[in-house]
Amino acid sequence: MQRLLLTVLFAVLFSNPMNARADRLFRESKDIPELASIEQPQLEATSSNVKNLRVSVGHGEFLLQQGSAARIQRDGKAVGIYFKGEGVFKYRTDDKVEFPRSKYNAAKVGGVRWAEPDQAMELTTPFQEALIWFQDQPLPSLEGATGADLNVFYPAALRWADDVDGPCRTHLQYSHQVQGGLAPLVIASLKGSRSFLYVFDPAQSQVEALWCVQKRTAMDPHGADLALLSQQPIGWNQKVPVAPDFLLSAVEMDLTGWRNDKARLMVTETLVPVSRSLSCLTMSLLNDRFAGSLDDRRELVLRSVKDEQGRDVGFSHRQGEVLIRLNQSAEARKPFKLTFEIEGDFLVRPGGDNYWELGTSPWFPQPDLNGQAYSIKARIRTQKPFVPMACGRTARRFEEDGFNGVEVRIDEPIQFFVVLAGKYSMQEETKDGLTIRVATYAFAPRDAPKLFTLTRNIINYYQSFLGPFPFKEFNIIEKNSWGYGQAPPGVMLITKEAFNPIADEINRYFSRGINERFAHEIAHQYWGHVVKMPSIEEQWLTESFSEYSAALFLRYVKRVSEFDLLVQNWRTHAEAATAASAIPTANDLWNGSNNWERFRFRTGLIYDKGAYLLYCLNQELGDKVFLTFLKSYQATFRWKFGTTEHLNGLLKHITGKDHAAFFDRYYWGSELPPKPGTVPGKP
Repeated sequence: MQRLLLTVLFAVLFSNPMNARADRLFRESKDIPELASIEQPQLEATSSNVKNLRVSVGHGEFLLQQGSAARIQRDGKAVGIYFKGEGVFKYRTDDKVEFPRSKYNAAKVGGVRWAEPDQAMELTTPFQEALIWFQDQPLPSLEGATGADLNVFYPAALRWADDVDGPCRTHLQYSHQVQGGLAPLVIASLKGSRSFLYVFDPAQSQVEALWCVQKRTAMDPHGADLALLSQQPIGWNQKVPVAPDFLLSAVEMDLTGWRNDKARLMVTETLVPVSRSLSCLTMSLLNDRFAGSLDDRRELVLRSVKDEQGRDVGFSHRQGEVLIRLNQSAEARKPFKLTFEIEGDFLVRPGGDNYWELGTSPWFPQPDLNGQAYSIKARIRTQKPFVPMACGRTARRFEEDGFNGVEVRIDEPIQFFVVLAGKYSMQEETKDGLTIRVATYAFAPRDAPKLFTLTRNIINYYQSFLGPFPFKEFNIIEKNSWGYGQAPPGVMLITKEAFNPIADEINRYFSRGINERFAHEIAHQYWGHVVKMPSIEEQWLTESFSEYSAALFLRYVKRVSEFDLLVQNWRTHAEAATAASAIPTANDLWNGSNNWERFRFRTGLIYDKGAYLLYCLNQELGDKVFLTFLKSYQATFRWKFGTTEHLNGLLKHITGKDHAAFFDRYYWGSELPPKPGTVPGKP
């Protein structure tokens, strides 16, 4: 479901310039000959004059007022039309959840205005050039007199449309063609004073989406950025995420990294089609990474894909995803394996530091979030003096041929497997079956005993109402930076003020709230890994619940003033952000001129407003019932995907009260609850 958005997100962060992408286009496509005709379809030699030709699709309507249009041909079949002249695109959204975000993004784009008829929003915008692709849907008739010679303009228009860093047209069209029997697919690129990308895809992503195309100058002068204006579900309800096409259920990995930042990665993945057989599939996989500047791009080159018999499998790797054409159809619910060989200089060392990290972005092939629930077996080697670390239980550490190595394993289903290596020193402590390991950058561990004690105190508190700690090892790894943390499975990545908080003024500044940050990242082992988010719309299940769990720990250790300050800050930050978006659409916010505001509003919703909603529920239910609710949620959805709808169902079961109206107003909607104990509408 979220593949369209994830494709855009990863393409924005890790896209190729147009010239580099063109050079690599077919070098990264193997044994799928049909892609050539899909990528470079031909335009009919003769165009037709058109006047007031209407084409309606989903919630959109293309009005070709006056100009010339010609059919686009592929393998003797008309698959689209190219238009040049004067046109108008009209689009309507009925999804109230997205209204605030859609208005915010349109305002930040500039020159785009929503009208607001009853129960909907409508956008009308002119265009002078259009490429409209139709798959499994009849094309409009072109019967006018002979028009202008469009072949003069068509090649440039095709290049422009395909170089927008959005969903990969080639992959979408090929998937529909190969799978067969899918619902119609329509993709449109519109160019005018404001340019747009429109996708109607009821079969794969099952969304209808509209973006405004923005020229990107700060990140990449050759690329384009996409501001999401609308994304409406087709045939499903946002409250109940659609099932994935397939699951990634197991990963076996062998990674070798060298001092020159080059790496070789072999990954064998077990994949399971969920409800239907599959002839092809698409997964996220980075093409490249930035290494501190636009001039230093690092490639991930997918060398081969092989099936269980060792036969080559056709693939195409571009725009942050890999399309795979299976040698034979994979049956529903029957596991199969693919092995990927990846090479490149993608071991990026931030600021030239002596460490690299392969983090939560898709550096090995991965499906959508709700398709990730995999066990892991990994062998990692890195040239000395770097020391490798990874999520999971340590099977063994070893040295061989100038390399340091580690083998790790996780039997439970996870997401977000992370590997890191560098000049680290480690100290560990094992008690009650739990090993806590502190890894410090460049120097021997400092204050490790204090970190052991703090970590165990937090874990012991969480176990009292969230259940047993989910991992047998917990690695606390120093990042050579300031002011943030991250929590992959069994790991806390946290910046250096946590390791020596009184060393200097900078450390003291960032050390404020370090106990809360520690507690927040540890809570992610429950909220994010035991209970997983199925899509980015449900990210509050990881961030808000971790934030509130951390606040409960502060209150438990008698830091009531810090708890009260957190609640006050949550409400203040949420108040500033609620007009911009509801919580589920906060990741879609776009602001090309003020990314800091976008960051503040996203954080104010997914972290602060969500935590404040939990505070309000806590105040309503009381501690005993509220903690029972959290414990029951962890137990019921242990190692599963949670949703807000499930959460409400469990609340109703425990309390006898349906909180659907609460979530509709404050989670799916953009309102903020009154302060507990006050009368709504009264100061």
